[in-house]
Amino acid sequence: MPVNSSLIRRSGDLKRQMREFAEGPGHRAALQQAFDDRFGKTTVADEGEISDFFDHFLMEYKLPDGRTMVEHFVEAHPELPAAEREMLLGWRDVLVGMFGKRIRLFRKMKTRLCARW
Repeated sequence: MPVNSSLIRRSGDLKRQMREFAEGPGHRAALQQAFDDRFGKTTVADEGEISDFFDHFLMEYKLPDGRTMVEHFVEAHPELPAAEREMLLGWRDVLVGMFGKRIRLFRKMKTRLCARW
């Protein structure tokens, strides 16, 4: 499959728009509930953990209607070109591998080592 560089460049803007959509009044309660479920009422998390939470909430978390936020976003934006819609919906198929786990572990170790200096 050829790489579409314009689609890759656009993906960052789309993710930002989707996060703003999720933080909007129509979904704020679901976002808050998911956040509380993950972190409790008092949040003690680093930037990586917060980022992981938002990725999970946007792509995988099932809302009360059984759909994900990315599905709601795509439905609310029928003006998106087919390639963008397909890419966004493809984000639901999250692959979690050892590489991502190692990066998070490295961040934590680096934070701890820097704190000692």
